[in-house]
Amino acid sequence: MPLHIRCQCCKCKSIFILHLWAITINHKYANESKYICCHFDVEIDHESNIGFFGLGWSNHIIIKAFDKKNNEKKIIIDHMFNDKFSEYQNFEIFSNEIVFHARISDFKGNYPSNGFKVQEKMNSNLLLEQ
Repeated sequence: MPLHIRCQCCKCKSIFILHLWAITINHKYANESKYICCHFDVEIDHESNIGFFGLGWSNHIIIKAFDKKNNEKKIIIDHMFNDKFSEYQNFEIFSNEIVFHARISDFKGNYPSNGFKVQEKMNSNLLLEQ
């Protein structure tokens, strides 16, 4: 069973997708920066534990977004996933103008959804100020 990781900039809607097998040999994986868009790079750290013959598997996943404009890094997701907890999404606001959101799911069709409404509200407030 794979865990599907989707990270997205809500400003330009660029997306990064990564699939990790939930039940893998125990290992630690530190990822270098991956390009998302002109606004963000993303780093994904992953540590897996296979458990006993695949029973009791767990994956500790940390997703960090790096705002290129302001040289700012924030942790978007820092959770332990297992057979009872395999779905999570979160967002962070950078510089009060750009939202970055991410989702980890065991279902391939689940995309991040909780950051777009915040981005739309910030965009409309910006237009009203101008």
